[in-house]
Amino acid sequence: MKTILLNTFDKGGAGVAAYRLHTALNNTDSIDAQLMYLHGSSNENSIHIYANGFLAKKIALVKLALEKLPFASLVKDKDDRFRFSTATQGYNLSNNSLIQKADIIHLHWINNGFLSVEDIGKLKKLNKPIVWTMHDMWAMTGGCHHSRDCENYQKQCGNCFYLKNPTDNDISNKVNLRKQQAYNSLDITFIACSNWLAQRARKSGLLGGRRVEVLPNPIDTNTFKPTDKIQAKEKYGLANDSICISFVAADVGNARKGFEYLRQALWLLKEKHTDWGYKIKLLVMGEEKTDVNLNMPFDYTFTGYLTDEERIINFYNASDVFVLPSLEENLPNTIMEALGCGVPSVAFEVGGIPDLIDHKANGYLAKYMDVDDLANGIEETILENQNSNKLQTNAREKAITNYDYKIIAPKVEAIYKSIV
Repeated sequence: MKTILLNTFDKGGAGVAAYRLHTALNNTDSIDAQLMYLHGSSNENSIHIYANGFLAKKIALVKLALEKLPFASLVKDKDDRFRFSTATQGYNLSNNSLIQKADIIHLHWINNGFLSVEDIGKLKKLNKPIVWTMHDMWAMTGGCHHSRDCENYQKQCGNCFYLKNPTDNDISNKVNLRKQQAYNSLDITFIACSNWLAQRARKSGLLGGRRVEVLPNPIDTNTFKPTDKIQAKEKYGLANDSICISFVAADVGNARKGFEYLRQALWLLKEKHTDWGYKIKLLVMGEEKTDVNLNMPFDYTFTGYLTDEERIINFYNASDVFVLPSLEENLPNTIMEALGCGVPSVAFEVGGIPDLIDHKANGYLAKYMDVDDLANGIEETILENQNSNKLQTNAREKAITNYDYKIIAPKVEAIYKSIV
């Protein structure tokens, strides 16, 4: 059985998840999986870059600009320009030879100029089943990637809170209508990476009544695994008895990732545990930003954006507790990676995070946007780590039994076989 996975970027959460699924499927005996990115680089024979070459890359950037610039005048907050996709620009892939050879077309995150809504509809002429792994809410909304508290998507979008001048017939309504027309002609099976996302999909006006499966992204637990913690800490100049708290964000200044909540929580810990001052170390994977408040109570280190897998694994193994106080998440790879390395996680109870963290068993689920509870979760996790290995053991077990390649690949294969 031949499948082709499509994703815009080879980086970011969706890009990594698509690559891992592609690898997991190719480890089976019955699936030949190809992976196509719009942007990226690869030397692997089964991975293809659509915008490959100077001119192709320039064309892709022009398409992105043609989509984003008109919307920039409509959006209320300029920071939200990339949190809403009109999907007016893309490529007609129905004539692509790799797509034509595939038995199944497997979409992932295809925004920012890879597939327009109309390009998705054009796949109909191939008469091939389509699987679509949703990494956010975009497939079920009139353009936003996360609807926050808005429930308009459950009927039909309009009066979008992202816009300066929302109306019944605004751009979110127009995108919604375009999607209705494209979806009506297609055989699509949707995969939600989390129970939270599946629940939203089943309530949506666009996807309600369609097949929605819940299936998390996979991770290679033979790669993301515990290593010697003392040696891992030594690589960051940390003492054996240090208490390392870690945080990850490609853009630390992105308010949605919640770094400010972590900063405030650390000050609460400092006030409560004056004896921890010299022990606590904060390790941040991401770039240090001038617009981020770095008035911190403890020593901190920014590692920069890490792409080398060995260094990423060392980062997690140097950590005693991983904290991700995101305000919007589906199923973050970072928590899954931490679990694989046996590192308990603390996060807000939002989105698909409760699928990953079993409260007080392998980490701590803090009340949403509650700094006091976030600080309490970090404190409890540190103290429990000092008393036993329960959280670490449970974290590792969670990853192995729920997210390993050998667990996820057969489930995807079963979905494929049911629709071919």
